[in-house]
Amino acid sequence: MGSTMRPDRKACDGPIFDPRPTPAILLDDPLEFILADHYRQRQICHALRTMAAVGAVNQDDAIRITHFLRDELWLHHLDEDEDLFPVLRRRMRSERDLKLGQTLEELTSYHQQSEAAIAQLVTFLLADGSSEMIVVPEAMGRMMLAYAADEHRHLAIENGVVMAIARTRLTRQDRADISRRMKARRGLAD
Repeated sequence: MGSTMRPDRKACDGPIFDPRPTPAILLDDPLEFILADHYRQRQICHALRTMAAVGAVNQDDAIRITHFLRDELWLHHLDEDEDLFPVLRRRMRSERDLKLGQTLEELTSYHQQSEAAIAQLVTFLLADGSSEMIVVPEAMGRMMLAYAADEHRHLAIENGVVMAIARTRLTRQDRADISRRMKARRGLAD
């Protein structure tokens, strides 16, 4: 990898990230909304891997990805860290659930630690607003790949463990309370 687009790769013809937000109607079922956001996070990971492989990103994709990372992902982390995870902790039933508590702590810690990588990505993607194509240097490509790999690992735990347990443990009232808080966080009426 170098400082120019790799000659064996061509820039993507279409968008590498679908910019449509998660439908607000899904906020009525907060677990479905969170799962839909997880899908969008996986799309971001794919976009980052694509940018690293191609060695470039077009300005439109850079803006779309930046919007998600800067303006939407932090809301998702708050949804989990301030709403879903605390309610799950209250629903822990026995000492067997201590592992779940540790997992939730690790995920919250990951969210906090990932802020530095997200800030680096946003800074890079916004740095050159004048070029149609932004060249991805080798070091930034490695950082994109590392972030995508970390994000995939944490999404696997959230989807495979946390969301599965949430589906069985959260009461109807828990879901309604989480939904209300998530809507309020986005300035939407219940």
